[in-house]
Amino acid sequence: MATRTLSLAVIAVLVIVIANPALAQVTKLSGSDWKQSLTGEWMIKFYAPWCPACQNIAETWINFATWAKRQKDFTVNVAEVDVTEDEALGAQFMITALPTIFHVKNGQFRKYAPPPTLSNFQAYVTNQNWKKTDPLPWWKSPSSITMIGLGYLYKFSMQLKNLHQVLITEYNIPEYAAYGIMGLGFIIIGLVIALLGSSIIDSALGTPTSAGNIQEFVDIQQQDSDSNIQDPATVQDSTPENENVTETDKGDKVEEEYVIVDKGNAKSEESPKSSPRRRKLKASVD
Repeated sequence: MATRTLSLAVIAVLVIVIANPALAQVTKLSGSDWKQSLTGEWMIKFYAPWCPACQNIAETWINFATWAKRQKDFTVNVAEVDVTEDEALGAQFMITALPTIFHVKNGQFRKYAPPPTLSNFQAYVTNQNWKKTDPLPWWKSPSSITMIGLGYLYKFSMQLKNLHQVLITEYNIPEYAAYGIMGLGFIIIGLVIALLGSSIIDSALGTPTSAGNIQEFVDIQQQDSDSNIQDPATVQDSTPENENVTETDKGDKVEEEYVIVDKGNAKSEESPKSSPRRRKLKASVD
């Protein structure tokens, strides 16, 4: 009975494909096989069955896939991703609106922007209009480690959501208690990760001994103190010399000022009548 049912299902699929061969031209991608799009040229549509805009371009997308399959001058693969079936892949591609179409050429991702018509799809690949659009930066590329990590993080969040539902529905645990259990689990996991990380770092870099660190610190302090201490003999030799020079300079200055003052007094005390010049002039007249 089971074999007969399986055979009827296979026949039904074959009938649908034969009746509408274009359905076989659209490649279905998921989180397990999306990396095949990193080789060659691809056009990938992200959609949801409930999305009206996605429903409006569904037939256009099938016609585009049929047209692309018939081309002999170039090869472009037309694919689609149902975000309701693979939400993690949608998070990895940062899908924020539906439908979203990407052009991929040898691992470089570009977001399709023109209106989603058959002629625009065809011109985008035949005329290489995709060159007018800058590729996504490396950290936004779905093949980068940042976006792959984002996809795994989304998967992890979905697992937590499922665990929360299991605790409430199957084990009849109150909702607040379920959140408490999950919070305690996060703390334990964080401590384990921190312990493993510190162990790996210690094993890779090595842990220096405390005695060695103390001795190194003492040596550095000793070198700094030795560089700051001056020789007493140098200090004694330099200080009197500076003082002698200073006192000598002061004495010369005082003496010079004294002489100038004496000369000034002498000139002021001399009488004009008794000056040598006047006596000489008087003698010459006589």
